[in-house]
Amino acid sequence: MAPKDKKDKKDKDAVDKDKAQPPLIPLSPEEFDAASRKLAKKVREAEEMDEEHAEARKDMRSKRSALREQISAIASTIRQQAR
Repeated sequence: MAPKDKKDKKDKDAVDKDKAQPPLIPLSPEEFDAASRKLAKKVREAEEMDEEHAEARKDMRSKRSALREQISAIASTIRQQAR
C-alpha cells in the first residue's frame, strides 16, 4: 500500500500549474489581456531561441568543417610519409 501512496503523491506533485487546463470560467477583460501578453511573450521567447539555435548550428557547422579539413590534411601528410 505504501508504494501506491508514494505514486499518488508523485502524480500530484508532477502537475505543472502553467500547463494545466485552465478553468472553464470566462476570463475577465484584464485577465484576457494579461494572458494574451503572456502568450505573445512566450511566442517571442521561442522565436528568439530558434534564431539563437540556428546561429549556433551554423557556427558549429563551420567549425566542424574546418576541423574535418585539418583532419584530412594531417591524414594526407601521414599517408604520404607512409609510402
